[in-house]
Amino acid sequence: MSSDRTTAAILSVQAVSKRYGAQQVLDSVSLTIDEGDRIGLIGSNGSGKSTLLRIMTGMEVPEDGIVTRMQGLRVAMLEQQCRIDPSLSVGEVLQHAGDDVKALLDEYHALSSEIFEIAPGTSMRARAEARFTALEHELELTGAWNAEHDIRRVGIALDLPEPTRGLASLSGGELRRVDLAATILRRPDLLLLDEPTNHIDVRSAAWIEEFLQGYGGSCILVTHDRYFLDRIVNRIVEIEFTKLVSYPGNYERFLEYKALRQEHEARSEANRRATMRRELAWLRRGPKARATKQKARIDRYHELEEQGLPPTEREFTFQIPHSRRLGKQILEIDKIARSYGDRVLFRELTLIMQKEMRVGDGARTAGLGKNRYGGGDGVPIRRSVARDHRPGSKHPASHFRGPYRSGCAGPNHSYPCIS
Repeated sequence: MSSDRTTAAILSVQAVSKRYGAQQVLDSVSLTIDEGDRIGLIGSNGSGKSTLLRIMTGMEVPEDGIVTRMQGLRVAMLEQQCRIDPSLSVGEVLQHAGDDVKALLDEYHALSSEIFEIAPGTSMRARAEARFTALEHELELTGAWNAEHDIRRVGIALDLPEPTRGLASLSGGELRRVDLAATILRRPDLLLLDEPTNHIDVRSAAWIEEFLQGYGGSCILVTHDRYFLDRIVNRIVEIEFTKLVSYPGNYERFLEYKALRQEHEARSEANRRATMRRELAWLRRGPKARATKQKARIDRYHELEEQGLPPTEREFTFQIPHSRRLGKQILEIDKIARSYGDRVLFRELTLIMQKEMRVGDGARTAGLGKNRYGGGDGVPIRRSVARDHRPGSKHPASHFRGPYRSGCAGPNHSYPCIS
């Protein structure tokens, strides 16, 4: 993508390879991230997207290749699974997130007092003034002067639980939002977000999008939400068959560029096959490989043969077994409720579900709502329907009618309840 501004590389991945057992995940991949980049990292499940992000942070070490980071580069990553100490409270997590910035502020205030005690015109004074100027610039870029205000702002925007709440008591959606808030509040130069909208309600997802559009650092997003990518990123990087391919522009432009590349590859493969058929017919006539031209022609055929077919995506098929014959109405939910302790998530939920009806998050009706109220990740509602969790005893009167089989997948990859 063309641009008038000059940008500096902040992180570079060079010829990096990674495998798990016999499975090659990344094979000699290279990627340079510049200031202001908004990169969408895409690829099929298991292609190595999360692995590449973890290599960038230093949490994983590649088997081959090197990762070069700009001096002093601050990197923060939101992982798919929260790794924060569950014994902490929400407030403690948010305060700890700003520890690096707080250290810069402490150094700035200490130096502002000490600098005038150093004799003017000395090399020590010059170094102190240079460091003081650098600190001012860094604190301005990170927005450190408004650290406490930012904690309150992010807390309101993401509708975080009360600061005194322990992480162990949070729902999957609440925990995800706290983890996201802590990652943002670290004010990194490079922000790595692995599925940031997973188990996040619609309101929070909209705020994340707005935040990233105005974010001053660089960012790499892993998400399956193409509309999110269309509005945020300026480059798409695809992991395909253990290699990286970079495309300028958003997701829509990526689809256009990839279609053109696939057309070119298809033409190249058709030409290769046509040449092989022609050369094979010539070889079957039994030419003698004595002349230099004949030897070169035979060698060329073998080179084309060794190239083999281009890699293709594996296709998987599965069949959903037909259930027993059902009537028009397959499920009736009558005034069910769900609570955790004294906190009521929902009450008097009523739903009549008919054959071929789709009910879920988004357009989609019953699962819509804020996290911690049974919407967003929607697990309490789905588990109640699936009979994994019986409705809360304080608000009983639930009635399930109709023969049905159900299953539930929650945000922590739990797949219980076939009933």
